[in-house]
Order: sequence, then structure tokens, then C-alpha cells
Amino acid sequence: MCAAIKIVYMKTILVLLFSVFAFCFKPVSEKRFVNAFTSGGSIGSANNKTSGTTLTITPTTTIKTGALIIICTASDNTIVFGGSDGSSEIVSIRDDANNVWQFADGFVNIQTGAGAGATAEIWYCYITSQLTTSNTITITWITSRTAKAATAWYFTKPHGNTITVASHAGLENDNADAGSITLGSLSNIEHIFVRCTAHEGVNGDSYTGTTNYTQFSADGTTGGGAATNMSVRAEFRILTATSSSTDPTYTTTDHASCMASFDEVAQTIPANAKGLFK
Repeated sequence: MCAAIKIVYMKTILVLLFSVFAFCFKPVSEKRFVNAFTSGGSIGSANNKTSGTTLTITPTTTIKTGALIIICTASDNTIVFGGSDGSSEIVSIRDDANNVWQFADGFVNIQTGAGAGATAEIWYCYITSQLTTSNTITITWITSRTAKAATAWYFTKPHGNTITVASHAGLENDNADAGSITLGSLSNIEHIFVRCTAHEGVNGDSYTGTTNYTQFSADGTTGGGAATNMSVRAEFRILTATSSSTDPTYTTTDHASCMASFDEVAQTIPANAKGLFK
């Protein structure tokens, strides 16, 4: 009788142990975070009208790890092929804290050749090493050019999640207002929609942003004829939707514009590594 009780007792203990083990290591599906982005603000802008390959932005505030920085640039074009979305004339963006910068989208309006049009680009970085006002962010173009400008904005988000570019598009407008861009057919989750417009004209030309979009700090060159200058205007919107359109109003001239949507995706964790810590 005693032996039978012991056997039942041991079986009960084994069942309990197996249940705890199965709970701790059961698969847990990957989750996508929504409503997670928060606008932090401008971290500075820069311009110069000196022939060269670089432009430097010095952050105006401390950017902690886990933040997302988006930089929009405008420059003279030097390549003579363009008119297609995804074009880039920037070879790299680097900071002295060794964060990794990535290209999101770009568009080159070549007009009649090198220096006759404009190039707009969007770059981004998930900050893994804190940036302070003592650091610098250096943009390097593949070839020397004269007029160039850039503006930067940061966003906060939950730590550990990755950033992806869900969609992008661009267009050129010759001797006209900057045109409309729509990004659509997206998942119905939260996105950061960002538009960058390169304007062949002086900083301060009339600009009215897209309704419900927030503008980055404006920057650009001045002096001389309009065509010798380059200005950058950018705007963003944090929105849960499957599409969004931008259509700012800008002084008539040559423009290059590009637009990208950024998504946040939870990092994949092996199913057998979660359990009690999910």
C-alpha cells in the first residue's frame, strides 16, 4: 500500500515538473509594436556653399540610445542619370560615436546635366551609442559639389525593436511647385511618414507644408542667383493607416523629392528562450 502511494506521489511530482518545464519554454509568437513612436524634436541643421564633399551637423541636444534619427538632405546634382526613385549621391553618413547610418530613399533631378538640378535623400540611424552636443554627424557625398543642406530630427521608441523602411517613392518637378507623393498598400499599423524636398533656390523661399505634417527645421544657402543655391525642407507624420500623401506648396523652381515610411518591428526571440520572461 505504501509502495503504491509512493508511485502515485512520484508520478504527480513528474507531471508537475513537466508542466512547469513546458510553460517556461513554450513558443511565444513574435509581436509587432504599434503606437510606439514619439517625436523628440529637431537636433540641428546645416548648409554650406563651398565646393566640397562633406557637410557636418552638430547635435543641439543629447540623443540617448534607442532613439531614431532621420536626416534629410538637399544638394546640387553631379550625376547625369536620374529620374528614378532610390537614387543616391551620398556615399556615407557617420558620427564619431560609431553609430550605423542607413539609406532610406533618394531622388535625383538631373535637368540638363551635372549641377543643373537637385538631389534629395533620406537617411536614418537607430542610436546604439549616445550622441551629445560634443559629437558630430558628417555627411559625405561621392563627388564634390557646391550648394548643400541637411536637417535632422529624432524620435523615441521602445528599446530593442528594429526599424524597417516599409515603402518609398520620389519625383522630380521642373520649374514648378513640388508635386504630390502617395505611399499606399501598407499594413494598418503605425508608421512615420517622412518627405524630403530639395529646392533649387534660396533658404526662405515660400513654403507651406502638408496638412497634419510637422516640419523639420528649414535650412539652405543664400546669395547669388536662385539656381546657385540649394535648400532642404522636410516634414513628417506619425500615423496609423495604410497610406498617406504629401503635397507641400513651394516656390516655383526645380525640385527633387522623396518620401519614405518607417515601421517598427519587434526583434525575433527564439521561441524556446521566452517562457516566464515573455
